[in-house]
Amino acid sequence: MLKNTLNTLQLLCEHFRLYKERLAQIDAKLEEMGAGRSQEYLDRLTQLQEQMHIRTQVSGMNNCIHVYTNFTKQVHCTSY
Repeated sequence: MLKNTLNTLQLLCEHFRLYKERLAQIDAKLEEMGAGRSQEYLDRLTQLQEQMHIRTQVSGMNNCIHVYTNFTKQVHCTSY
């Protein structure tokens, strides 16, 4: 019975140690991200910025097409 209790305590201590170790890793990663030094964060941020740039360009093209289409409709209607 005592041996079982000791094994359980050892197991709990090991789990707690691993938990604290993982928590320290997460805190370090959050600190890196907050300081803008996390390469994983910076890579994803770069991807998102590129996607935003592309979408902005496409949106601008769509806007130009829409303006051109409306303009040609107005010219067509007023020319008669």
